[in-house]
Amino acid sequence: MYYFLEEDFKDLCLKIDELKKKLEEIGQEMGDSCRQSSETYHDNFPFEEGCRQQGMVSDRLTNLISIRNRVKIVVPDIMENSVSIGKIIVIKDMETNKEETYRIGSYMIFNRMHGDVSYSAPLIKIIIGAKAGDIREGKIGGEKKILKVLKVI
Repeated sequence: MYYFLEEDFKDLCLKIDELKKKLEEIGQEMGDSCRQSSETYHDNFPFEEGCRQQGMVSDRLTNLISIRNRVKIVVPDIMENSVSIGKIIVIKDMETNKEETYRIGSYMIFNRMHGDVSYSAPLIKIIIGAKAGDIREGKIGGEKKILKVLKVI
């Protein structure tokens, strides 16, 4: 199961539509390359490149459709006071004393305008479920981190 905020789910669906259109464009370009040359495969760079692009876009599209088929839409609980999807948090790195503010986002985030971080990010995995005042330890990139949750909004 993949958890998504409604706006991120809409962005996922838009991305799937974009990839479908891109596949159509690639197919048309491949067809054009065959009409412009007597060779349909051998020594036809536009055709060969189209095949490579088609494979990459097709794989990405298949992956996103698979994710979309297992999405659960999450509505943030305004009464919940622990770190969870949709919440804005302020955390402090206890080693550096640096404070950061994040909004816990969906499994995938396509629009990063709000400073969203996926709930599956290593940083968030350390503090998910914590409440303001809690201190959690974990590793990010092999480095030990000690984080204090200052606020959950």
